[in-house]
Amino acid sequence: MRKFHLLLLILIGLQFSLIQVWAGGISLGMSGAIQKKVSELDEKVLSKDETITTERSPLLGKYEPEDGKILLLIGQDEPAHDQYIADIGTPGGLMFYTSVQHLRGILIPDETGGGTWTFPVNFSAYPDMAVQIGLWMSGTTGSEDDLDRIDNGVYDANLDTLGNWIRNLNRPVYLRVGYEFDNPSFNYNAEKYVRAYRHVVDHLRAQGITNVAYVWHSWAQDNSTAAMNWYPGDSYVDWVGVSFFLTGMSAYMDYIAAIAVEHHKPLMIAEATPYGIGTLSGQTSWDNWFVPFFNFITANKVKVVSYINWDWEMIPMFQSQGWGNCRIQNNITIKGNWLSETSQAKYLQSSTTLYSDLGY
Repeated sequence: MRKFHLLLLILIGLQFSLIQVWAGGISLGMSGAIQKKVSELDEKVLSKDETITTERSPLLGKYEPEDGKILLLIGQDEPAHDQYIADIGTPGGLMFYTSVQHLRGILIPDETGGGTWTFPVNFSAYPDMAVQIGLWMSGTTGSEDDLDRIDNGVYDANLDTLGNWIRNLNRPVYLRVGYEFDNPSFNYNAEKYVRAYRHVVDHLRAQGITNVAYVWHSWAQDNSTAAMNWYPGDSYVDWVGVSFFLTGMSAYMDYIAAIAVEHHKPLMIAEATPYGIGTLSGQTSWDNWFVPFFNFITANKVKVVSYINWDWEMIPMFQSQGWGNCRIQNNITIKGNWLSETSQAKYLQSSTTLYSDLGY
């Protein structure tokens, strides 16, 4: 458009230069008026273009980055967060866990062996970062009873506390309600899970909690069951999530990714860690796990990535289970490759514009 205006000015200038020879100073007044008009048109065009580039697409889901952008989250306890920030950099958000029944990490510090969470005291130390929470709903022994209790309102006081805490964070929150619902060891009865999930969402909405996006998170490691049996409905799901542990489960992860596409939901890798591979083997670890990991992200247009930056053998409840040391900073090759990948502009890290980038 500006090139066209420039060409127009040149032609007009030539024309009025000829007229000037014949008509003296008249041409100056006319060319000045034309220049002013063209400048006004340019300002309108530029203003319109700027509006187009800064407006958020109405097709994006809740706290969904723009196409081509990926929010990077790190989990999943305070030591892991602090060490990652010190050794790697500041990610776009942090992830942790709590439960409907006890709200550990929110009501009280969580010291149960799965990591340490005391965010009510310390979360102010992490500004300009989103939050991702795994909300446990099953009983401590995998009993289905707690799903009934949730649906019957037994834990509504805890949901009130959770909702108020989320509201007071004043930042985008991704809540994985009953995460890994299809993990057999969690024993989530599908019908009861759906009712409990809906109860949690309905209760938080009734509280007026608006800074939360609800995530339906599949274990995505077992194709023996139909995940849609646990689906609570489009109006209750903002995001579809998968776990990425074993690269050999890509077919089932693709199945969950297809559900996200079918239901017009953005896709999140809600938990990821190189199970059984770790980071200590350097380039071998990178080639065998991280390359398929990033390929999956690209192929399925994943919009949020949550990496668990743990040495799992140091966590009592996960010792001797084969998880390994998965800390990025513990191998120079992995660290270098990771920084090369995640320092690209497409990855959203902590910044003063992050919340607006997410539509918050």
